[in-house]
Amino acid sequence: LNRVLREDGVKGYFRGNLANCIRVIPYSATQFVTFDYCKHVVTSYTGKDQPTIVQRLACGACAGICASFATHPLDVIRTRLAVQAELTGIGHTVTTLWSEGGVQAMYKGLGPTLASLAPFVAINFAAYDTLKAHFFPGGNVPHECRQT
Repeated sequence: LNRVLREDGVKGYFRGNLANCIRVIPYSATQFVTFDYCKHVVTSYTGKDQPTIVQRLACGACAGICASFATHPLDVIRTRLAVQAELTGIGHTVTTLWSEGGVQAMYKGLGPTLASLAPFVAINFAAYDTLKAHFFPGGNVPHECRQT
């Protein structure tokens, strides 16, 4: 931390933050859309109103995998910006990555990311959806709980 402060100043602590902020919105949107779509496919196939816990875990893992796949290049850009001081911005990082190996360079490290992330997202969405179904049957959120 002292080296970053000494070499880059306070702004050095925020290198790569813009790429991360740009990544968060499509990542979250992709997760929720994919989770809902997978749930719809499962319930349509089984003919049941609600998926089982195992099906929810599978839907959650699928959501995490799709979201990570869609936004992994932005994660690589963020990481590179944070650790390579010679990179001057998102555009410079993209051109550097492209010259290093094109699309393959943008997806470097995807396997380990998916292996570590899929179980976490699966549990997260399964817990969320199970609790939501328990406390708000039929998806009906009480009027007092809604934001206006």
